[in-house]
Amino acid sequence: GDPVDPDGDLVAMRHLRGMLRPGGLLLLAVPMGADLLRWNMHRVYGPARLPLLLEGWDVVGSQGLDPERFQDSDIIAHVQPVLLLQRPEEVD
Repeated sequence: GDPVDPDGDLVAMRHLRGMLRPGGLLLLAVPMGADLLRWNMHRVYGPARLPLLLEGWDVVGSQGLDPERFQDSDIIAHVQPVLLLQRPEEVD
């Protein structure tokens, strides 16, 4: 099987950015709440991990995003908003 990579999600987002033309759009929905990485199968994005996931993207819209929920560690309280991301015209 594949080797375990706790940053596999970040690698995948860089790969997706490379697949889009400059100005291209991506809809992204991931669980958000208090940061959580449970083994290699379950991630929740909060104030520490979400900026890493979105690095190199412009957030041009969102639906259901409530940053106050980032502090809630109750798994039932996690939300899954939709983000509209855009690959910048110039990517470093």
